[in-house]
Order: sequence, then structure tokens, then C-alpha cells
Amino acid sequence: MVNTRRNAAGGNANQGNQGGGNPLPNPPPLTPEQFYNLQMQMMATMTNAVQVLQQAQAQPPPLPPRDRRGDFLKGHPPTFSHATEPLQEDDWLRAVERQENFRNHHVPAGLMKMKKKEFLSLKQGSMSATEYRDKFLQLARYATAEVAEDREKQEYFLEDLNDELQYQLMNHTFPSFHQLVDRALFTERKRQDIEERKRKFNNPSSGSNTRPRFPQDQGSQQQGYQQQRSQGQQ
Repeated sequence: MVNTRRNAAGGNANQGNQGGGNPLPNPPPLTPEQFYNLQMQMMATMTNAVQVLQQAQAQPPPLPPRDRRGDFLKGHPPTFSHATEPLQEDDWLRAVERQENFRNHHVPAGLMKMKKKEFLSLKQGSMSATEYRDKFLQLARYATAEVAEDREKQEYFLEDLNDELQYQLMNHTFPSFHQLVDRALFTERKRQDIEERKRKFNNPSSGSNTRPRFPQDQGSQQQGYQQQRSQGQQ
């Protein structure tokens, strides 16, 4: 009897061990330093999450796309209808496809040739240096082959100046066309100032030629007064 009970108890104990298996060991306890680092990591994670949330709330939502064609038209952009000068139409070709067809329709070759002849026969004449410069630059666009180089442009400009102005500039060499034009404008202005001073010197005002009136001598005035008095007494 006793043996039987012991065997049964032993069998139950063995079955209990086999059914439960080997239990997992507990993790080692954290050191104070490890515990502190873990807390700091958790706090940093929470702080970053709060910052991201605040930034998302602070940024306004993106604006919907806006049609700006109305704003563009309010500025009254230039539109092309016609032009008095053919090259004003030519300026619009930069934004137009099929450039050659547009040029042939609006800028006839005959008109271009006529403007080129006008440039080649241009003279300053009665124009001021400023007016001549503007006309020269306007017509030079029709003769690009003749004035392709800066030196050639200077030669054409200088040859078409009036003789006096040309004589004062022909012995000088200018680094660029613009400096030649500046010198021509300055020289003409200086010459006009000199001529104006000469004219004033040779033709003084009429008021300077009048003789000044000097007051009569006091004695002669008194003598005339006495004569008038004696005549009145008679």
C-alpha cells in the first residue's frame, strides 16, 4: 500500500514537471543608469511628437490654385494690331511661330530695301546731333550687314555728320560707337555756346546804346526860374 502511494505521488510529480516545462528566467534588474537613460529616451520621444503636432497645427492649409489670367489682363498687356514702322512689327516675331511667314506678310522685302537705301543716303543736314543719332540708329536696323562691326558703324556715323562737326572729330580715335556719339553731342553743344556768346558780343542790347540823361546844372535851373518870374511880373 505504501509503495503504491509513493509511486502514484512520484508519477503525479513527474507529470506535473513535464506538463509545466522549463519556466523562462526573469530579466536582470536595471541599473540606475540604465533606468535613467530609458526615461530620457521616452521623454525625448514624447517631446518630438508634441513638436510635430504643434507645427502641423501652426501651418495654414495650402491655398487652392488661383486663376491669374484676370490679374494679367488688368495690367493691359500690349496687343499687336498695326505699326507705322515695319520693324515694330518685326519685334513681335520673337513670340510668334513660323517667323518667316509672318515676316513675308507684314515686312515686305521691297520696304526693307527702301529703308536700307534711306540709311545709306542719310545726312545730318539741318538736324541736331541728337536728332541725327536717333535717325541713324533707327535706320541702321535695316542695314545690319553694313554696320555689323562697331568700326563700320563709327565710319558711317562720322561721314554723315556736318562738315564742321566732322572736321573736329575725324582726327580722333574712339574705343566705341557710343563714345563717338557722346563726343559729337558734347562738341556740338559747346560750339553752340560759343556762337551764342559771339552773337551777344557783336550785337549788344539796344538799351546800352542810349545816352544817359544827366541832371541839369543847379545854376542853370535857377537862372531859368528867375527868367520865368521876371516875365510874369511884366
